[in-house]
Amino acid sequence: ELEKYVGEPTSDLTVRTTFEPALQFSAQQALTGALDAAGAEAKVEQGAVVVMTPNGQVRAMVGGRDYQHSEFNRAVRALRQPGSAFKLFVYLAGFQAGYDP
Repeated sequence: ELEKYVGEPTSDLTVRTTFEPALQFSAQQALTGALDAAGAEAKVEQGAVVVMTPNGQVRAMVGGRDYQHSEFNRAVRALRQPGSAFKLFVYLAGFQAGYDP
């Protein structure tokens, strides 16, 4: 993929990302902690965390509990049902029409 972006490298390259190592560590710990605390009772073994800024920069991403146990990256590969994502638009339309919660 590199050659598509920069051609054939002729010297060392510096790659800058928006990831924050401390936040990445915290996200991993938060997912593991949540799964350890309530995962068994909820019958949930895996999860994912994506932390983004309002302008779309990805600061941290965790695709599962343990890569050794499951190589499937839930943060980027899992298909999601729309679920609560559309509620924002439904509530907004209601508020604009004069309804309250």
